[in-house]
This record gives sequence, C-alpha cells and structure tokens, in this order.
Amino acid sequence: MNSTYRKVGIAVSGIGWAVSFYIYFAHQLGKFVCPVGDCQTVNRSQYAQIGPVPVSVLGIVFYLMVLCLLLKVTFISEKIGQQILGILLAIGIIFSSYLTYAEIFWIHAICFWCMVSFVCVIVLTIIYWLDKIISSK
Repeated sequence: MNSTYRKVGIAVSGIGWAVSFYIYFAHQLGKFVCPVGDCQTVNRSQYAQIGPVPVSVLGIVFYLMVLCLLLKVTFISEKIGQQILGILLAIGIIFSSYLTYAEIFWIHAICFWCMVSFVCVIVLTIIYWLDKIISSK
C-alpha cells in the first residue's frame, strides 16, 4: 500500500478505535456525551449487543486488526495482508450499513459516535480501493 494511503489509514483506524473505545465505556457507564442525535437510545437498544458482547467491542477488535495490517504487525506476507484487509473492510461496510439501517428504521434514533465510526469504515474502504486502482496502473 502507498505510504500516504497507509498513513491516512492508520490515522483513520486510530480514530475509529478511539470512538469504539469511547462507545464501549459510555455503554458500560450508561452515560454518553452525544453532540447530535440520541446515543443513549441507540446504545440501550437490542442492537447494541450480540449476545453478551457489546457491538463496540467488535469495533475495537475490528480497528485493532486493521491497524495491525496497516502497520504490518503481522507474520504474513504483504499480499495476504492486503487480501485480509479487503475482506475485513467488506465485513465492516456490511455490518456498519446494517447497524445504520437499524438505527434509522428500527430504533428511530441516530448515535453520533456510531456515525463517526461508520464514516471511518467508509474512508478506510475508499483508501483501500484507491490504492488498489492506482497500484494496478
């Protein structure tokens, strides 16, 4: 991956990780600072957890995995790392889209921090594909 894209990806992944971390702790405390929207309603809904696992924990793990792949903190080849990154980002886009759909159509409330995380996943995916397109030329 191009070094500029990698640096931007690392920064965006760090933001996504920090947001997921904040959502986790705010969820545990039951108190959110939400500049816009209704984070409290979203994070008290049935969609905030999968079984006993808060969705924010999945976000923390997701962003850590993306960071590890971007920082090359793995014992796999660059090519396989890029393939895994592409798969992770596809899963991230699908899952984040599902959660956003749930917020709009089922919960009828939007969480500002969840939207920031969704934007991070979108930006990471755009960066990934831009790098793929540019490096193939």
